[in-house]
Amino acid sequence: MARILFASELGSNLGHIGQLLPLASELKSRGHEVVFALRDVARADAMLRPHGFRYLQAPLWQGRARRDAKAPSSYSEILQHYGFADRAGLLGVVSAWRDLYSFVEPDVVLCEYAPAALLAARGMKAARVSYGVGFSLPPKVSPFPNFRTWEDVPQVRLEASDAAALATANRVLERLGVEQLSTLQDLLHVDEEFLCTFRELDHYPDRPGDVQYRGPISTPDEGVRAFWPENGDKRVFVYLSAATPAFEAIAQHLSDAGHSVLWVAPGVAPEVARRFETERFKFSRGAVRLSDVAPAADAALLHGGHGTVSAMLLAGVPLALFPMHTEQAIVARNVLRTGAGTAVSGNPDPMEVGALLKRVLEDVPFKQAAIAFASRYGSYDPLDAVRAIADSRCFQR
Repeated sequence: MARILFASELGSNLGHIGQLLPLASELKSRGHEVVFALRDVARADAMLRPHGFRYLQAPLWQGRARRDAKAPSSYSEILQHYGFADRAGLLGVVSAWRDLYSFVEPDVVLCEYAPAALLAARGMKAARVSYGVGFSLPPKVSPFPNFRTWEDVPQVRLEASDAAALATANRVLERLGVEQLSTLQDLLHVDEEFLCTFRELDHYPDRPGDVQYRGPISTPDEGVRAFWPENGDKRVFVYLSAATPAFEAIAQHLSDAGHSVLWVAPGVAPEVARRFETERFKFSRGAVRLSDVAPAADAALLHGGHGTVSAMLLAGVPLALFPMHTEQAIVARNVLRTGAGTAVSGNPDPMEVGALLKRVLEDVPFKQAAIAFASRYGSYDPLDAVRAIADSRCFQR
């Protein structure tokens, strides 16, 4: 049986662990040993310890070099934000990953948004596997494409970003005595890649070639049991963090609207929760079982995380989205293309958020589009997808 290291380097929220956990559990059930190396171990124990998984702190780049003020627009610019613009810093991170590999002695290294871990695995005996949603697995075209498609990013900038990140990576590989990359895209050439999304939700909707979409991998039964407040008009599921702009004003608006509201609000202060909670308005500070929530929801108000959006659309729930960063904004634009929801961004007036939700609840086309999405994937079962991935040749060691 194989020892498999799951490396998650840039993902800091629980959704990344939630995406890895079903596959880890399936591999463990087949007799493999799975060890995690995670960016945020402080949030890992509640999800991993009950399943008997060991976990380690992933080596992280600590921001020695000054970041470019521009928001990243391509995968290579993300790499530069996380060490691929700092040769000494990246060498330290990659060396730490290689020491971790020597300690764990994996047969397989599975990288979920872990580019330095992937670079460190070059030249080693372990099989290299990439796994994740579209944002972390860009098309292997040169230069890496602009994912902020609503902005005009010059081709020369994309090419220069690729060249700069490639030069840094190759200096590190040279110091380690490992064969260098011909192009930056070679970093992503692995023994096997698993793209865990649907075409409609791919962060690179124009991805070229014959692409195999595995479907979103999630843990709908992970989290605390969830019960809808009994009173209220429509059932509205909300997943907005306490850091959301105008959080309390949005809560007040929803409280006044008369709906049955179940709100997952990481970081919500107890005094804020007490002020708004009633028999028809409940907060949860931690993840809830989406299998309890989605089937009965009339609408959902979300930031736009890939996992939660996928779960709601698979249940035919129309969406009002309030993205807080680029990855969520791309998901929101994808949802708009399906017709199954709408979105607002920036720092909107709470009344604007309320109007957005009202439209999603009342305008029939949103619901029809959400049901159509669910019907297209009516036979999709994430556990079947997980079993198919676990059957792959890379794990047969």
